[in-house]
Amino acid sequence: MNLKKIFTLIWKQKWRFLAYLFWVTLFIVLLFPINQTHFFTSLQIYQKSGKSMLVLFDKIEIQLFPPTFEVQNLQVSSPLLNDQLNVGSILLKPFLDLFVKQTVTGQVAFDDLFKGHGQITMTSGPKTPETGLSTHKISFTAENIELSEISKIASLSVPLDGKIKLDLEGLIEPSFNQQPDLDVVIDLKNFNVYSAEINTAMGPLNIPGFELTTGRIKARLSAGKLIISEMALGTEPDPLILKGQGFINLTLENKQGKITPRFSNYQFELNLKASDTIIAKAGLFLALLDNYKTPLSSASRYKFKISGNSFMAPPSITP
Repeated sequence: MNLKKIFTLIWKQKWRFLAYLFWVTLFIVLLFPINQTHFFTSLQIYQKSGKSMLVLFDKIEIQLFPPTFEVQNLQVSSPLLNDQLNVGSILLKPFLDLFVKQTVTGQVAFDDLFKGHGQITMTSGPKTPETGLSTHKISFTAENIELSEISKIASLSVPLDGKIKLDLEGLIEPSFNQQPDLDVVIDLKNFNVYSAEINTAMGPLNIPGFELTTGRIKARLSAGKLIISEMALGTEPDPLILKGQGFINLTLENKQGKITPRFSNYQFELNLKASDTIIAKAGLFLALLDNYKTPLSSASRYKFKISGNSFMAPPSITP
């Protein structure tokens, strides 16, 4: 049977086909128990993760035109997390390329994650000139993220507080056979570091507690190097003000589907101003920098360079 006969048959039976399509759509939208599928989905994730991750949510909402997929009140529990991760909602909007070119493109919006909100947009990018691999353009924005919530989930050795705003955009190659090319801007507001003792390659160090009004870090990750062009933490009259720039050799490696960061050489030029109160609380933490200290009125300034081949070894500190 040729194509002409097939189309002729379809045209003669068009009302039957339309009725069939109508009832299928009606079943999917109104009758299919979508809200009951979260039990099955949670069970599949739990089993596929080797019973190491439990994902629960209240309900799923699916819309066909335009295609959207929303999950509400997501809860994630895992031994890798120090506390339960909660997300108010996640909305997925796949783009046409996902169906036509079978490439991962679309938009994911989230709300009430670490008490903030944001979205990730991914579209098709150009092929790499060296290898011809396909890339994706990625844009990621997040606002009003609470650092205290991240501290609880990640169990950070130095507890943090404050709000963070993140903007990231650039190109990634999904298999990471080629390193990403990304621009990152991080803005901080009411950044609070609580006093703590941390273990370092030089021994335990006491971190004094302090609060900074604002902060900004601007960086670019390209060709396996994270170049920090701007780092400004704190402003007058904050008890601590840090400015600097530098780089970290950072590559992302794909190990059997798991993306792992690998750090090596690093170097920073830093300009630190600390109040006498902070210096008294810091003890050894700032005493190591006495050779680079210039006394000021009720404060001191430290100018120095710090570099090394690994964060696991003592750094080199020079004027």
